[in-house]
Amino acid sequence: MSIYPDKKNGVVTGRWRVEVQLGGLRKRGRFDAHKEAQEAERKWTEELASGEATDATPRTDQTPPTVLRLLAKAAPLLWNGSEHGQLSEKKVRWIAEHCGDILLARLTTNYIDKTILTLRTAGKSSATINRYLSALHAVLGWGAKPGRRYVPIMPEFQWKDEDEGRIRYLTPDEEQRLIGTLRALGFDEIADLCIVAVDTGCRRSELLTAQRHQLDGKWLRLWRTKTGKAGSVAVWARISSETWAYRIVVCMT
Repeated sequence: MSIYPDKKNGVVTGRWRVEVQLGGLRKRGRFDAHKEAQEAERKWTEELASGEATDATPRTDQTPPTVLRLLAKAAPLLWNGSEHGQLSEKKVRWIAEHCGDILLARLTTNYIDKTILTLRTAGKSSATINRYLSALHAVLGWGAKPGRRYVPIMPEFQWKDEDEGRIRYLTPDEEQRLIGTLRALGFDEIADLCIVAVDTGCRRSELLTAQRHQLDGKWLRLWRTKTGKAGSVAVWARISSETWAYRIVVCMT
């Protein structure tokens, strides 16, 4: 309820007080008649939801009023400081810097369209634009959850069509020349890392954060992947050195 009997020094004045809050903004005032208060409540609610309440004032409570304030609140819970999360935060900050740190109560699909045009003008590919939109969508979606309602209306996102891009892989001859060159230069540890990466298809971060206990017989257990899901890679492995945390000489089964 946003309509209350107006009081002064604890005494009812006979007027009505209206206070409407949505997202990071609010409007409030006093009216002589209850019917006028009801009409103001309806009108202000519509204005705040549509972003047309230009005379609204920011709320002073814990509700984040803007995109960047929402990012600060959401990021630790969404990504927990992961490498992927840090990159996503940078993308959202870029959007706010170049498109404006808009008030959440005034956020509409026009802001998303502006973001797409700005990214395109900056020379970003369709795939990169989608990555930026995905980061923003994650933050806004978190704020729009029923238990929060920091984002009054979730804007519509128009995802860009992506092509498959160029598929590139090392030929056996290229792999041999790469490994041979690294060993000739004395970079044995990097050579071992390349062997593991080529034969397993694991990402660099998955290999560099792996621990010895993740080697389970013919399997390399990956508990933290880019998708956030656990996975396993079938391998034949032998620990060959202590200089690298697990320095595996590996080939696919």
